[in-house]
Amino acid sequence: MKLKGRSWNNKKLLTKKLKLNLEQLKDPVTAAAFESSVKGHLKGKDVTWPVLADALTSATKEHCPVVRKTEKSWINEPDCQDLIDQRRQAKITNFQGADYRNLCKSVKTVCRKAKRKRLAGLSAEADQSFRSGNTKGTYQLIKQISGRRSPQPGIGIKDKNGEMLYEADKIKDRWLEYGTQLFSSDLPGHTPGEHPPEALEPEVMPSEIRAAIKKLKVGKAAGLDGTSGEMIKAGGEIVVQAMKTISDNIWRTGVWPSDWTQSEIITLPKVPGTQDCSKHRTISLLCHASKVLLEVIRNRLAHFVMPQIAEEQFGFVAGKGTTDAILTIRNIIEKTVKRQDQQLWLMFDDYSKAFDTVNHAVLWKTLLDYGTPKHLVWLLEKLYSEATGVIRVEDNHTDQFPFEKGVRQGCIVSPLLFNACGDAILRQVKETLDERSGSIVGGRAIWNIRYADDTTLIARSKTKYCDSSFSLCRQYLSK
Repeated sequence: MKLKGRSWNNKKLLTKKLKLNLEQLKDPVTAAAFESSVKGHLKGKDVTWPVLADALTSATKEHCPVVRKTEKSWINEPDCQDLIDQRRQAKITNFQGADYRNLCKSVKTVCRKAKRKRLAGLSAEADQSFRSGNTKGTYQLIKQISGRRSPQPGIGIKDKNGEMLYEADKIKDRWLEYGTQLFSSDLPGHTPGEHPPEALEPEVMPSEIRAAIKKLKVGKAAGLDGTSGEMIKAGGEIVVQAMKTISDNIWRTGVWPSDWTQSEIITLPKVPGTQDCSKHRTISLLCHASKVLLEVIRNRLAHFVMPQIAEEQFGFVAGKGTTDAILTIRNIIEKTVKRQDQQLWLMFDDYSKAFDTVNHAVLWKTLLDYGTPKHLVWLLEKLYSEATGVIRVEDNHTDQFPFEKGVRQGCIVSPLLFNACGDAILRQVKETLDERSGSIVGGRAIWNIRYADDTTLIARSKTKYCDSSFSLCRQYLSK
């Protein structure tokens, strides 16, 4: 099989990400000094994303100390760290001496006391959180007390024929092959135009960039570029002006920075010890700076797409959730039971890897049909045409492979794009059905309830409506 992976310099990815104490950036004094450092690093330079990323990283190293992160948080207590440092020095001097042995005992005693104190404090916080009705906070504290129990990957990996692979190079090649197959498309690709449409959308305003930066989440893993949301937020007005310059360049040329188009894919086993690539959950890490411009595009896109999304869609829609969808289905069931003169048939469909199989050409056509400006569609086309991914394999990465289908995981525009495409498909299905198919509620026929890709199809007769609507949905959704 001929793989589409691109040969590239892997040394950049092998650079270990520094574990810096980004909490320091919340301090107003540190944040002001950080902003001044970023301004100094940018002085006299043409603002591009690599220059801004280097300035943010350099300023962070200057103002955020490197911390030793550990799963055992109590070890970071000053008393424990002081004794651990003394023991390390004593081990270098004379690891068999009495001082070293005594320090070992002292470290164990102090760490044990710190652990008990830490767990007692967490238990008290969990109890107080439960009494105040903060369910989410309570569960988070319980997880900290009980410890993380994530599934562990198996030793080695299976190739496509089921044979075991144990060598590091072969395992990396297997993951490249799997990623290429997962995101490759048999349909002809769509190449966007090199030049933007004649009618350009208004340029991005500084107020839009400030609002997008304010919405960035903190405490999230950084992408391949190593920048985080905390760095961008702490940059203040200097970063706002720099992002305005970078965004204006993308707005005019459609050329996205390479860091913004790359995704680092992390694989997590769904089943402990699994050795099958398909039984791993993939999580993508994106550049946080790219989310600033994408948030602006998402807000402008929503004005054209959201009015087209049907009321039956409860996923990725503000003010709706799973509880609303469950309540709707429950009311339909109760109404049918009370009448006792109708049947009710429900079919629950969950399509495998639905987000990874969206056809790009259909997606762009759907957006244009909804009245989306050609310029916004062109910007997204350019982003998707350049999008690539690498899979992290232990401390290494595979070669790059392109995303030829599917919406980008972790991208804030993806939920809106998926809903647009899914709604267009079910509109085609609806045109082939009877006007009174489904359950009648308030004089309106409801024949489906959706939460993202989870679809519940509703029919009053298995022979008359159910078989036809189910088969049509499968036909359209498999395209």
